[in-house]
Amino acid sequence: YFCALEYVDGKSLMDMMKDKGQIPYMDALRLTREIASGLDYAYSQGIVHRDIKPDNILCTKEGVAKITDFGLVKSNQQSSITQTGTILGTPFYLAPEQAFADKAIDIRADIYSLGITLYHMIAGRPPFLFENPMRVITAHCYNPLPPLSDFVTGVPAPVEQVICRMTEKDREQRFSNPEEVIQSIQEVERMLSGMGPSPTAANPNAAAPEVDYEDAPTRMFQGQVPPPSPA
Repeated sequence: YFCALEYVDGKSLMDMMKDKGQIPYMDALRLTREIASGLDYAYSQGIVHRDIKPDNILCTKEGVAKITDFGLVKSNQQSSITQTGTILGTPFYLAPEQAFADKAIDIRADIYSLGITLYHMIAGRPPFLFENPMRVITAHCYNPLPPLSDFVTGVPAPVEQVICRMTEKDREQRFSNPEEVIQSIQEVERMLSGMGPSPTAANPNAAAPEVDYEDAPTRMFQGQVPPPSPA
């Protein structure tokens, strides 16, 4: 067997962020909409990617986003490859239900990871950065996202609202499919189109990341996410 893939003359989204740093929110919204369009086609074919992250998004020289690396793909026609107690994915972008090794993973896990990717594009870093991968995974399960204003100033509230909806801990509260993500982003783009260039800037009070997240590999973990701490 062999697999023929499109040649993409460009670089990964992660490499693009290494070169440029934070991405203006209007550009980040456009890229997210294009990625969601790719996920929508996958969704129509019964496919869940399960490892959406900047390293797995290629950007052409024209700036068009393409999804790659379907190594963890889950199809409706096959049983899950996830075993009980096994967590598959990249901790910095992992959906809570993946962290709990839920066998009924659906497209909403990809929507969560795409929302974290959008957060990363605008903030210049993922929301949760800890040395211990299980601590990162646990944060995705229980901790609210740090406000974007912790890392960048000038992001309009509607942009942050889209991210919050995409990254709800309870998947029932997220967008139910990529088309809903696309429509919501288009509404925000129309709302903000008259504002001119994205007037954002790095928050000068933000601490520099102490964890290397730029080359985070896809990993398999054996274990379980601990229960939430008592209130």
